Amino acid sequence: MATAKLAEGCAVEGRRVLVVRGRHHHRGQVAQSTRALRDRGAEVDSVLCVIDRSGADHPGLDSIGCSVIALFTSDQLG
Repeated sequence: MATAKLAEGCAVEGRRVLVVRGRHHHRGQVAQSTRALRDRGAEVDSVLCVIDRSGADHPGLDSIGCSVIALFTSDQLG
């Protein structure tokens, strides 16, 4: 169930936050969300995605110094 909140739980200011996504494409939404979390005072340096469908192409996240940790890539899943 999606709640449409930027962050779940307590306030993010001054906290280290990991962005978690079910899948990642290279459309830029994750980078926008990461910037919004940083604007609210969160320390975000990594995004965890279950399935990375971007082909390891993360220009938006690379440009803001954020690494991507993928559990699976689309190539691995066929």
